[in-house]
Amino acid sequence: MRDYTVSSVVKAAEVLQFIKDNQSATFSQIQNGLGYAKSSTFQILKTLESLHFISSNQYGTYFLGYKLFELGSAYEKNASWRKIAVPYIQKASEDTGMTLHISIMAEDTVICIEKFPGRIFTMQLTAVGEPLPMHTSASAKVLLAWQPPEKQDQILDRIEYKRFTDKTIVTKEDLKLELARVKKLGYALDDQESEENCRGVARPLFACNGTILASVSMGAPIILMKQDDMLRYTEVLKTYLDEVSPLLPPATS
Repeated sequence: MRDYTVSSVVKAAEVLQFIKDNQSATFSQIQNGLGYAKSSTFQILKTLESLHFISSNQYGTYFLGYKLFELGSAYEKNASWRKIAVPYIQKASEDTGMTLHISIMAEDTVICIEKFPGRIFTMQLTAVGEPLPMHTSASAKVLLAWQPPEKQDQILDRIEYKRFTDKTIVTKEDLKLELARVKKLGYALDDQESEENCRGVARPLFACNGTILASVSMGAPIILMKQDDMLRYTEVLKTYLDEVSPLLPPATS
């Protein structure tokens, strides 16, 4: 398949990601961290700054700019289902005391877009805006399970099957079997696959027309989420999601 990516655009995106990951950064930190030539780093920074995607202060430190806020606000308006769903999922967190997350498929990556800290315990493993491990996260499994077969295969081919614990799925074949099971059962489990001593469960969040919008997950240390409790928590999630799904409009492109 022909590669249509533009290297300068990719580099600009990597610069933005670097500044975001580091809260702020100097020219030297960006150039050394990404390994770009000084000339190209300078050109990218000046271009992004002229477009207001980044800004800088008198000390030569770069920050994300207001134009990204505008884009994020436009995305927020586009994802109108979130405004309807959030109160229901927040209530689920409050009622159970558990940490809940909403995650979406962004291109070929799954990211968390909302996090509701638990009253009993707040999971630190997942952060808003951070990509999730595609082969271990319960949320990622749910979103992958509902992808069209061709797209699912393409994503599975690109996954780095890194082992995190002795329970981690480390082959495409095993993950494919797991995804078939997830779609059949309607939920996914992460029983210490991403991190030892942590468990998670996830279910799909559907729009009123049955299309998948996101995955909603619940996570906790194993002392709070016993293995025997995992299926019960999937039913708890189902109760809240079944209530809100008929109210949700399909996602707009």
